Amino acid sequence: MRKGLYRVAAAAGIDSPTKFTRDHIIYRDEKGRTWSLDDIYHAMVQPKNINDIS
Repeated sequence: MRKGLYRVAAAAGIDSPTKFTRDHIIYRDEKGRTWSLDDIYHAMVQPKNINDIS
């Protein structure tokens, strides 16, 4: 597993898995849309409708 992590890190252009940041993470859904980790986070923490704000 460790060797695999270093290969993924190299593919991301970094020399160690410890240097991954959220900018390196992209999620692709079943429809082929891509989402950054920031997109996912903000979709989870922001209320969907103004009435949900307390």
